[in-house]
Amino acid sequence: MPATSEIKKSKLKLVFKTGENERGEDILNSKIFQNIKPASSNDDVYEVAKTLIGLQNLESRNVIRVNELEIQEQ
Repeated sequence: MPATSEIKKSKLKLVFKTGENERGEDILNSKIFQNIKPASSNDDVYEVAKTLIGLQNLESRNVIRVNELEIQEQ
C-alpha cells in the first residue's frame, strides 16, 4: 500500500557565524524557532527568516526549515 505523509510540526533554524577558532575555521551557532505553522509556505518562512537575520549583528550562514512528518498507510 502507498504511504501518505502530513506535516505535524515545523521549525525554523538560523545558522550564524559567531567567530573563528585558533585555526581560522568558522565557529557556527544556531537559533531555532519552534511552532512554525506547518501550512506556511517556504516563501513566507524565508521572508520571516530574512527579517530575523536583519535584527542580528552576526553573519548569516544558513536558513533551514525542519518539518516533522507523520507517515501513514492510505
